[in-house]
Amino acid sequence: MNPLNIKALRKKLKLNQTDFGIKVGASLRSVQMWEKGKAQPSADKLIRILKLNSQTYAYNDNNEIKEPSKEYITNSNGNHFTELPDGTYDIVVKELPFLAYASYLETLEQGEVFEDFKTTTFNVDKYGLGHYMAFTIKGDSMNGGKIDDTPDAAKVLGRELNRQHWPDGFRNTRYGWIILCKQNIFHKDIIGLDKMGNITLHSRNPSPEYADFEINLNNVKQIFKIIKRTY
Repeated sequence: MNPLNIKALRKKLKLNQTDFGIKVGASLRSVQMWEKGKAQPSADKLIRILKLNSQTYAYNDNNEIKEPSKEYITNSNGNHFTELPDGTYDIVVKELPFLAYASYLETLEQGEVFEDFKTTTFNVDKYGLGHYMAFTIKGDSMNGGKIDDTPDAAKVLGRELNRQHWPDGFRNTRYGWIILCKQNIFHKDIIGLDKMGNITLHSRNPSPEYADFEINLNNVKQIFKIIKRTY
């Protein structure tokens, strides 16, 4: 949120800087620094500011207060989070079926926003600042029959691992990774990374047709860590 947005929100709420700070749990000095563009709110303060923004009232043509808009927080990647009474959040994300990968890749290459994919909702423990997407799994390569394995047609929620973190390696995950390459999309475990930038992809299904293989990170567009599943 830029300084002008914070100041505009404060004025819309008809609060001075001290009272605005109290609302979001910040000092007067912090609010002053934000509005001057000399500092940025921390993640917890930003969540409170965004919640205030989502709960502000709008006015109709007769200057009468309308009902407040739906209370959700939108992160910088466009994902909507709605807080529930139990303190968890519902997140609304675009859903990418594996069969629609070619269409998605085309939008990435052209720098367009993909609007044709439907959305789906997952329940998560907390608000997140990352880029989230949902995927519809095709095939049983990651279904070895264990409790954390994922069958065909399951829906999974992924949080993107930014490219600058790829050289640090890929830790073991409960549900695996979604790897979007120039030619294909994979749901696999990543069990190795060599000095040439080759990652080894591993399937949990022990069938011989799902043998390990390598791809180079230069051929990878995006990588998502799976954090939730539904069936």
